[in-house]
Amino acid sequence: MGVWTQPSDEDPLFRVQGYSIRVTEFLLLLYIGFFVAEALVGSGTGAGAAWLGSLRFATPEVIGQGKVWQVATYPLINPVNFWFAAQMLVLYWCGREVEQAIGRRSFLFLYASLVAVPALVLVGFSLISGAPIVAYGSGNVHLALFVAFAMLFPDAELYFGSLLARWVAVGLVAIQSLIDISHRDWVSLAMLGCGVGVAAIGVHSPFRRLTDWIDEWRERGQTARRQQQAAARRLVEEKRNQSIDPILEKISREGLPSLTRDERARLERARVELLKRDGKAG
Repeated sequence: MGVWTQPSDEDPLFRVQGYSIRVTEFLLLLYIGFFVAEALVGSGTGAGAAWLGSLRFATPEVIGQGKVWQVATYPLINPVNFWFAAQMLVLYWCGREVEQAIGRRSFLFLYASLVAVPALVLVGFSLISGAPIVAYGSGNVHLALFVAFAMLFPDAELYFGSLLARWVAVGLVAIQSLIDISHRDWVSLAMLGCGVGVAAIGVHSPFRRLTDWIDEWRERGQTARRQQQAAARRLVEEKRNQSIDPILEKISREGLPSLTRDERARLERARVELLKRDGKAG
């Protein structure tokens, strides 16, 4: 049974049968699910293939048809090949370390930026140039995630030898850049450059400062609401006191038997409200 947890950097997103599912594991399951769907649907022409196709990034559809979700969904559609497994290893291994290092919410902002910023840059380029751009796959996103990991842990030794993470990151970015240049794949090169830039900026705590600002803004809002509620309670109490002060004065002058039925009812209501406020009534 799945149980969602409170929004805390220390807690997982939810637990399933006691197993903690963090952002990294959730993304991993999401990618695997779409990969299986892509493999089953293949290159068919049915409704499933059309739906998966609508998740790919295409500037004519984003700009002309309002399919803005493609800015976020294009990494979910990956070619069915062995390299997908390598990507998932990078996501699982590096994602967990980065998430733990910068916190859950900062990791969410970082990963969302690694996905969205390159796509938005391509939208801007397409608006300026008028050239249609199509992109899909998570390769550049996870390469940028590895760059973020290498910037956080530059001296980490990778499992396949004593190579340091920073040099592996430099080598992978250089190789991918040369591949894109040789294929004249300027879209992939631009997305890689944007992703690496976001990773370089993101690990230097701007996302943590953003989440801290959100916490402060939320706390200010909660404080303002508590002050408004307290002011409202004081106003109600003042009105109640004003309504029963004449009754109390009448009692002091003429005694309790002098009260009318309406005055007795108002006095009783005030007494019950006072008891409820003091926690002496159910």
